[in-house]
Amino acid sequence: VGLVLGRPLPIWVTTGVAALLSLVLCWRIAQADLRPRLRPSSRGLVLGVAAAATLTLATYAVFPVAKSLVPELEHELTRLYARLADWPGPLAASPLLVLVVFAEEVAWRGVLVSALERLFQERRAAIVVVAAVLYALPQLGAESWLMLPVALGCGLVWTATRLASGELTAPLLAHLGWDLWVFVIHPLA
Repeated sequence: VGLVLGRPLPIWVTTGVAALLSLVLCWRIAQADLRPRLRPSSRGLVLGVAAAATLTLATYAVFPVAKSLVPELEHELTRLYARLADWPGPLAASPLLVLVVFAEEVAWRGVLVSALERLFQERRAAIVVVAAVLYALPQLGAESWLMLPVALGCGLVWTATRLASGELTAPLLAHLGWDLWVFVIHPLA
């Protein structure tokens, strides 16, 4: 919803509002399951930082190769970064980015993955793939062919991180670290 409404309105505002609504809904649905998963452990902290660093380094390593194979990639990326430059801009919107990432992790790696764990039991590969696909699909609202494969790849990593740690701290740090680096600190384009 935040991506679709982000066309006429600033993307940071619409995704921030969508994140707040999502948090309220998720908390009402799964508060008992979310509370223990939000308690950080040293293992979760280390895993989250390691996943953020690995995914970020992989992004910067793969980007030049992908750009040479798919020349329109750079244009599409420039178009996406232009949306992020909307008011108030990525640096000023960093607190909103933290809120959006937190809400996404609570919804996708918290509520959804917990439901998939009950559904698929010990079939971790199925949980990772289904959760990543469901996470990627709303990116179609961004009207960018690039967002779907990026969200799918990141969703695979963040869901695997959640399953490996058993908590939300690890995927939250992995997601936040990657987003801050790629969108705010050192954009690819």
